[in-house]
Amino acid sequence: MKALDKNVILDRFGHSTFDKGREYYEENRVLTAFINGDVLKGKVLGTEVYHTSVSLSDLSNECSCPLGGECKHVVALLLFYLNNKDEVTDLAELKSKLTKKSKDDLIDIIIKAMEGEEILPLIGQDEKDVKIGSFIKVFERGNVDEKTVKNMANTIKKSKNNISKEDLFRLLEKIVLECEHFGCFYDDYRDDYYDAPIFEAIGEALAEKDLSHEDIERLGKIIREDQHQLTEPLIDALLDRAKQDKEFFRSIKKILPAGYIVYFLIENKMYDEAKEILKERDLNPSMRIDLLKLVDPEEALKVAEENKKYTSIIQHYIETKDYDKAKAYIRRAIDENLKDQVQEIALTYKNLISQDRELSNKIVKYLLKEGSLWSAYSFYGNIDEDLKDLFVEKVLEPSFGIYRQEFLDVICERKPEILKDILLEIVEVKIAAGAKAYDGVVQLLEKVKKCMNKEDFNKILDQLEREHYTKYKLIGKISTLRQ
Repeated sequence: MKALDKNVILDRFGHSTFDKGREYYEENRVLTAFINGDVLKGKVLGTEVYHTSVSLSDLSNECSCPLGGECKHVVALLLFYLNNKDEVTDLAELKSKLTKKSKDDLIDIIIKAMEGEEILPLIGQDEKDVKIGSFIKVFERGNVDEKTVKNMANTIKKSKNNISKEDLFRLLEKIVLECEHFGCFYDDYRDDYYDAPIFEAIGEALAEKDLSHEDIERLGKIIREDQHQLTEPLIDALLDRAKQDKEFFRSIKKILPAGYIVYFLIENKMYDEAKEILKERDLNPSMRIDLLKLVDPEEALKVAEENKKYTSIIQHYIETKDYDKAKAYIRRAIDENLKDQVQEIALTYKNLISQDRELSNKIVKYLLKEGSLWSAYSFYGNIDEDLKDLFVEKVLEPSFGIYRQEFLDVICERKPEILKDILLEIVEVKIAAGAKAYDGVVQLLEKVKKCMNKEDFNKILDQLEREHYTKYKLIGKISTLRQ
């Protein structure tokens, strides 16, 4: 047979199968490839993962796909072999290395392989066998799960001395700058990320390399363009080296986010340098204030005052137990119409505000004006009677109709004469939603039962039973509420 090339493959399999196989190859569907003598074997991702083998001497072949062979999977495997010989594992070499292992080492390899670890690093491949390119191809395929990521991380950690700096950068750029191609290490089912192991491994490996100025700049670009905060474990690994090597810290300082640098400097009692970083970096006021608190609390208060970040000042005075000053800044936030901060203050400092009737009244007036019923409701028990009436009037406005069911207790207290009509209106909407909403109907009725006399409440039940007498499930549920 002629020397293997694309034309030989094309002649053997024909244009249709060749084109389909080439498409599979270009889509990185060849998952693994091994050679044993002249037999090439591998796994190819089709409708499922197929086991494929082909003789390099005469191209006779087999495949676990429905065709059994002579298929696009065989072509894809052959094209992979032609273009990626350095990524094809030679089983003869592998066997040679295994024969040199002790019985205990072999048992250890088998157990770890069964646990999901990559087998090649366990066997002890040399530098040319650490193939970062194959990792990159896995990410290009898009099918990267947590187990695969952990296996890659273990491989990098065990073989970091044999992985080139350039390969580490190539992998890092792939998984940071193109992460949306494979889901950015996000597990929908668990609502969590599983990126940490591989970034930690890359960080540890890079931290042991001799990084040039250009390397540092390249690393900084990757960190800056990280849209998903994936590089945090990598930064932590770099800072671990920086703790032992101050020169290394100085070289990476300019590329790291200010927060990391300041925390590092404080941890190492380098307060003056931390202050300098905060002067040099262009940070948003909130971040600058939070970081300044760690090194210069008085300056933090000054910056907060200049930028009207009163929540930071309030927190400071609460921590120092100067509650009068804290309240004074709550009033300022309200008077200066700092909407977002007032909302945050109402949520965060509810206990402090509730201890002061005048301040409770002030913030509730503001919140009602802004239409923040829920925030205002949290202070309902500590406000003047006229404000309670104002609260109910707000609830009864047409634009807040959707919220009325949440405030039936307030309506019952302040406007009992209209409670029945409002209650029935809400209940009818729920009943119309079907049997799945009947429990919600019962909950609403139970809520108002406490503030209605027995006769009026039973009349409501009578009306519901008359109007919905065919809904036996509903009737059964509400009949248990009779007084």
